[in-house]
Amino acid sequence: MLERLVSRFEPEGRRRGGTLVNMIIADYLSYYAQTRPEEESPRRLALLFLPRLLHNPCLHAVVMIRFAMASPRFMLGLWRTALISKHSIDIMPGMNLGPGLVMPHPFGIALGAGLRVGTGVTIMHQVSIGGDPRAGRGPEGPCPVIEDDVYIYMKSIIIGPITVGKGAVIGARSWVQEDVAPGAVHRGIRTSR
Repeated sequence: MLERLVSRFEPEGRRRGGTLVNMIIADYLSYYAQTRPEEESPRRLALLFLPRLLHNPCLHAVVMIRFAMASPRFMLGLWRTALISKHSIDIMPGMNLGPGLVMPHPFGIALGAGLRVGTGVTIMHQVSIGGDPRAGRGPEGPCPVIEDDVYIYMKSIIIGPITVGKGAVIGARSWVQEDVAPGAVHRGIRTSR
C-alpha cells in the first residue's frame, strides 16, 4: 500500500492532471522540486505530504484555488473571499489552470476570467493576469494563454488576448500586451539609480 502511495509522488507526477487530488499532488511536487530538489525522494515527499500541506502557505493558496475551480460556481464567492482575506489573491470564474502550478510567495495575485495556464507555471507575488476589454476578443478569448513552464516574476502585468510561449520568462515589473515567443525573456522595467 505504501509503495502505491509513493508511486504517486514520482517526478513525472508534476505533469499529471485530471482529478483534484492529482492536481494538488502535481502542485506540491512542483513546489518542492523548485525549492529542495536534492533532498526530496518520492518516499519522503509522500510521507511529508499532509504535514507540509497543513503548514505551508504557498501550498494553501494553490489548494484553495484548486478547490475553488473544482467547486460549483455558486461556491466561488466563498473561495474568492477566503483567498482575498488570507493571501490577497483574487480569482475569477472560467479559469483553466494546468498541473504543477507554483506560487512561491502567494500575495497580491489577480487571475482573470477565462485565463488559461499550462503545466509547470510559476507565478510570483503581485502579478496580475487578465483580459483587456479594449483589445477585443482574440481567437482564444479576451484573456492571455500562458503555455507550459513559464516563469512570471513579481509585479508583472499580463493583459489581453495574447500568448506567452512555452518556457518564456516574464521579468520583474513587466507590462506584457503582445505575444511572447517560446523560450523568450521579456525584460521588466529598469530603474536608474
